[in-house]
Amino acid sequence: ILLKVTPEGDGGACHTGFRTCFYRVVENGKLKERLP
Repeated sequence: ILLKVTPEGDGGACHTGFRTCFYRVVENGKLKERLP
């Protein structure tokens, strides 16, 4: 099953409100949040 959806509201797709759930990066061995 393939669903095509259109996000509403502010366009956040992640449960945290970010546009994507892939907003964390590792820099110098530490986890950081990269703002969209």
